[in-house]
Amino acid sequence: MSDRQIAAIQSLEIKKGEYSEVFYMQNEKRSLLRVRPDSLAYLICTSDGNDKAMTEEMRAINPALSRIKLLKMLANRDRIKN
Repeated sequence: MSDRQIAAIQSLEIKKGEYSEVFYMQNEKRSLLRVRPDSLAYLICTSDGNDKAMTEEMRAINPALSRIKLLKMLANRDRIKN
C-alpha cells in the first residue's frame, strides 16, 4: 500500500449511531465510504454495552415480544425521537 492509502486508512472515522467510514479497495479502484445504518440495523449490529443493556432492560419489560419485534419497536421509537 502507498503512503497515501495508509494515511487514508488512518483517517477513518466512526461516529456512534451515525456512520462508520471504511476504505474500499478492489483491483485498482479505491474509495473511502461512509456506511450509515438505519435504526434497526444499528440495534441488530451494535456491540455497545449501553445499547445492549437498554435492549435487555426493554426485553425484561416486554418478555412476550420476539427479539426482532423488540428491536423494531426500539428502532421505531428512536426514529420518532430523532
